[in-house]
Amino acid sequence: MVYDWSCCYRRFSKDFKKIGSKYYYIEDNDELDWFDASDKCESMNAHLVSIKNVNEWAAINNHLTQCKDYWVDIRNDGDEFVSEATGEEAPFLKWAPGQPNKQQNYDCVKLQKGCHCMKTKYCSQKNYFICEANMTPTKPYEILDLRYKN
Repeated sequence: MVYDWSCCYRRFSKDFKKIGSKYYYIEDNDELDWFDASDKCESMNAHLVSIKNVNEWAAINNHLTQCKDYWVDIRNDGDEFVSEATGEEAPFLKWAPGQPNKQQNYDCVKLQKGCHCMKTKYCSQKNYFICEANMTPTKPYEILDLRYKN
């Protein structure tokens, strides 16, 4: 008897590219505000990219167009910068010089063109974006929804 775990994972588009151990969709054509970009990722069974460390940042950076800005999943909640994917403090922040800028009510974080270091901006600003495929079960109870293959 073999378990079919496919029920437990969201599927994602063939447009996603494997970079390191994860899958990403890099939007280089349409610019959206942070909220619409997040919704677009969600519609593709993904979320705005949540960069965990310098190695992930460097790997992704190698696939970005240098003259474009890209939204990531980080927002300022007033006290700290939080990953929308986890709801916890962002695990990795690589700020551009002079950042973060909390004076201007810039609440969303993007990878700034050129170095692709992080910079705060108004969430209503339109930028390109990066989606990260959801590779974990979509809901805890789905783990129990095993189907058998004979």
